[in-house]
Amino acid sequence: MDTCSPAHVLTCSPVDLFTPDPFMIILHLDAPSRHFLPGEEITGTFRLADIRPGDLQRLEFSVLWFTEGKGDEDMGVHHFESVSWDIDEDTPADTSLPGTDRVLTGDTCLQERNTGRGTSRTYSFRVPLPASPLSYYGLILKIRWCVRVRIFLKNGREIMDQKPFLLGDLPPVEVSLT
Repeated sequence: MDTCSPAHVLTCSPVDLFTPDPFMIILHLDAPSRHFLPGEEITGTFRLADIRPGDLQRLEFSVLWFTEGKGDEDMGVHHFESVSWDIDEDTPADTSLPGTDRVLTGDTCLQERNTGRGTSRTYSFRVPLPASPLSYYGLILKIRWCVRVRIFLKNGREIMDQKPFLLGDLPPVEVSLT
């Protein structure tokens, strides 16, 4: 569980931490408070550690919101990019899923910061945030935002990391029992 103030507000769905693979995604948001206003940009980096390019099939980067609480849960994707790797190459292919920007070329939020052939690769991102929905923490419904990075390995495994953040200035709901 992520720890920051307020701790109960900045949590995302559980991530599978019980993986025998030594691979890691290390995700970092530049703003220490992780609090943003509508229209601001969220920036940060993520590093793929101990992952050989030959092991990678696809990487997905997204900025999304989801609901928790009573009733049906919902999710909305504000920004999504996908990177596929060539079979015999250790560099990303110039491909993306339909409806997304071409990844690592042209208009994209992802930028590879190092192009070494080692087992770590670092990417930076910059995404403008929307006007809504705002983060909301009520008794019955919560709206949470997070940045998510998922990688799909050629052996069929999936590894994910995500960092929660707040969008907007709505105060948490407080109830007095007196």
